[in-house]
Amino acid sequence: MAADCKSAAPCELRRFESSPVHHRFVLNRLAIAFAVYAVLGILAWTTLQDSKVRAVTLLILALFAVKTLLRRKDVMH
Repeated sequence: MAADCKSAAPCELRRFESSPVHHRFVLNRLAIAFAVYAVLGILAWTTLQDSKVRAVTLLILALFAVKTLLRRKDVMH
């Protein structure tokens, strides 16, 4: 007996994005992303000699970090 989508009862497990486990996973990914941005920033600061190139590189990393922060809710939904 095959059940179609309309006759199937809603399942509580389908709404996993609202569970606390999913929120912790997103927060862990966010923390890892910012840690990677920080490591890249430190590496750029210590290895790039030209101050203009260093500044542009750090600006690009900062823009990516801001974008990550602003779009974190897109990952959760």
